[in-house]
Amino acid sequence: MKRIIVAGFFICLLSLLLFACSSGENPAPVSKATPYPTPTPMTLPKSSVLSIPTVALYYAAAKARNYDKAYTFLSPDAVDDSGKKVTKDVFMRMAQEGDNMNGAITNVELAPYGKDSTQVIATIDRNSGIRYHAHLTLKLEGKTWKIVSLDRV
Repeated sequence: MKRIIVAGFFICLLSLLLFACSSGENPAPVSKATPYPTPTPMTLPKSSVLSIPTVALYYAAAKARNYDKAYTFLSPDAVDDSGKKVTKDVFMRMAQEGDNMNGAITNVELAPYGKDSTQVIATIDRNSGIRYHAHLTLKLEGKTWKIVSLDRV
């Protein structure tokens, strides 16, 4: 008998709880997520990207650790960010120190800077997890783009 009374009590309590929780009103409307804005395509004049293939080939060689080939994309008059001439020995040292300190290059993203193809910013990922920017200046020598200034490999 006590069990029936206790069960009845819990059923009544549960009924009151359910009745109290249902206010009879419609629930608040769920707001819809704001859609992401449509990206605006980056429009660059053709003249701003003409040197990109040269920089891409340069970094493909550097990524493969083929520094002899990478050096061929530099002008004979190339300088570093302090104005010091980048000879083949200097370049080899820069490239090898980068690999020894930060690991191999795993990815490179290129972005033209300016409207005349002379400036390129490279975002470089190394297998140590480091990510950094390199700034390159190029010059059209005859029909070939050459790197005339770089701050790092």
